[in-house]
Amino acid sequence: MIGPVISARQRQRIEDLVAAGIGAGAQVVAGGKRPPGLDRGYFIEPTVLRIEDNANPVAQQEVFGPVVTVQGYRDIDEAVAIANDSEYGWAAASTPPTCQPDGCRASHPQRHSTSQPLGRLGLHPDRRFKQSGIGRERGVAGLREYQEIKHLVVGP
Repeated sequence: MIGPVISARQRQRIEDLVAAGIGAGAQVVAGGKRPPGLDRGYFIEPTVLRIEDNANPVAQQEVFGPVVTVQGYRDIDEAVAIANDSEYGWAAASTPPTCQPDGCRASHPQRHSTSQPLGRLGLHPDRRFKQSGIGRERGVAGLREYQEIKHLVVGP
């Protein structure tokens, strides 16, 4: 289940970004429009867009709506380059290890020195870099953003 976006203006912004992405060659895998039968509220279907490269406008903007892009890559170096090719600092995810008859090959983006490491799914700190803001959310590191250490000495 997914709720509405915050306003008609935001829904229109999302629809405009999706349309711009499609105009630049994105293929709609799922969603992409207002759900039928929901005339009240600012609903837009969860949307998955397949894009060829990071030049697509929807890949270069913070959509702030239920839209994700899916993009292929040849190797982990290219994946890291794609993740860093934005003025924003988003999290990204890589597919699980590739298994072939001769064994499995895991990808390890954490070995690469980048300003925006590829993220992992799960409860981990959400990194905010570049124009995406500052700080961390979720996980222990996120909670520590709201804590202040205070020392109290109790004794005779």
